[in-house]
Amino acid sequence: MNKYKTGDTRVTNLIRAHYSPGTVSREVTLVVKLAKQIINGQVNFGKNEERIKRIDTVYGKGYGQLIQDEINSLLGSKSAKW
Repeated sequence: MNKYKTGDTRVTNLIRAHYSPGTVSREVTLVVKLAKQIINGQVNFGKNEERIKRIDTVYGKGYGQLIQDEINSLLGSKSAKW
């Protein structure tokens, strides 16, 4: 983070909140995996606000927005690529 002066804000916030690197890695993996499953239709949590609320209920407060951000990021990079 400090070396390159950039980084993913979500990851940076977890590190600053004193989560261990292993925990940060597990959290990021969970978010990306679930986001990909939602995009591929393997998991259905509904759409947008409904999805955020349902994910917060299952995984804990804040996860819904993290996963929605990841979905937006994945779809954005995918559309830019294609």
